[in-house]
Amino acid sequence: MSHHPIAGFGFLAVMLGGIGFLSFKGIESSQAYQAERQALEEQHQKEEAARAEQEAARSRAEEIQNHIRTAVMAAQRDDFTVAIEVLKKAADRFNDSTALWLNLGIAQRGAEQWDDAEQSFKRVLVLDPNDWDGVAESATIRVVKGDLEGAFGFFERIPAGEGRMLERLAYDPTFNELDKEARFTALVAKHGATELRRDTLARVKEEAAAPAPAPKP
Repeated sequence: MSHHPIAGFGFLAVMLGGIGFLSFKGIESSQAYQAERQALEEQHQKEEAARAEQEAARSRAEEIQNHIRTAVMAAQRDDFTVAIEVLKKAADRFNDSTALWLNLGIAQRGAEQWDDAEQSFKRVLVLDPNDWDGVAESATIRVVKGDLEGAFGFFERIPAGEGRMLERLAYDPTFNELDKEARFTALVAKHGATELRRDTLARVKEEAAAPAPAPKP
């Protein structure tokens, strides 16, 4: 073994350098581990937040549907007062739900509260201008109020097959006075309701021509 001081110093420097290198690599590995662990933790938190958000959305949708179901059952009993009350309270709580505002307007229309129904349908269209049921209901209110120009302005926006227009045009008695209007005839054709509309009108005429039932003795 050399006793030369410089040689000894050189050997020590090499040893210290090696120790330093190993220490640096150890720190680097620890930092990589911490970074990986933090990334995994952040990913876990994001997944938990997404699951919580999905559960909240599911719970909200279920509650809204329960309110609508309760209102529909009341309306089927012709108890529009209860239906409106249920939907008003729900719409106040979930005021961004187009489904609640739409059904509230329909209940108000059933109760012949035309102005209130119109405001509810306007609320639907503020939330979603392309809610075609909301557009169709707004048009129907215009028909009831005698504003045919306004009604056709709404109706003619609706794409073919949307807004349950086939059903509305074929069966809704609100439109029985519009058959002489060329724009209405075009609307019926656009939504493929010509034959159904013809059958409905024939049935209405038959019922109107049928003799009244004899009074019971």
